[in-house]
Amino acid sequence: MAVNHEIKSNLAKLLATEDIVVEHKKVETACFNVHTRVLTLPMWEKASNNIYTMLVLHEISHALWLSI
Repeated sequence: MAVNHEIKSNLAKLLATEDIVVEHKKVETACFNVHTRVLTLPMWEKASNNIYTMLVLHEISHALWLSI
């Protein structure tokens, strides 16, 4: 099943409880910039929905627990 990037973006924004920017790019791993409030998620071909959900959960924890 293909990953729906729009749903993952909405999930990230809801969990962060703020209007963060979510980008989907060809990068090696996910990251969250605590200064610019930008979440970057990789566009992996073989990753499952569960893997993307775990990436979102991990990176959003940075939004919630690491402040500027």
